[in-house]
Amino acid sequence: MSGIHFSDIDLSGKKFYGCDLRNCTFSSIHSEFCRMRMTMLDFSLFSDCNLLNSNMQFTSFSGSTFSHVLFTNSDLVHNNFNGITAQQSSFDDSDLYNSRFIRAKLFNTSIRNCNIKQSSFQEASFENVSFKHSNTREANFSEGVELQND
Repeated sequence: MSGIHFSDIDLSGKKFYGCDLRNCTFSSIHSEFCRMRMTMLDFSLFSDCNLLNSNMQFTSFSGSTFSHVLFTNSDLVHNNFNGITAQQSSFDDSDLYNSRFIRAKLFNTSIRNCNIKQSSFQEASFENVSFKHSNTREANFSEGVELQND
């Protein structure tokens, strides 16, 4: 289903296993308690989406763009967020264990109260990003990066 535009759809409680959703556009999606395993969402665009309480593992969002996206209170374990651009989005209260944000660009985005143990933020750029109450000492950041923890 690569390249499809999804708009104003409720995907709450839906399950996606091994799906190819690369280069798709997701706008105004409501998707609480969504479950994904080994799904490819690379180079997709997410705008004004609610993905609250989702459970996504071994899923790839590489090169995707997130604008006003809420992942709050989700399990996002072993995921690939390499090269994403996230603006005004929230990962608050989520488990991001062993996920990768290598070369990600995060703007006005919140990663508060998250488990980021063994997650990699190498060569990522941060502008107004909060890691308050997240276990930043357990994650991997490029040398010299100063994080906002307020």
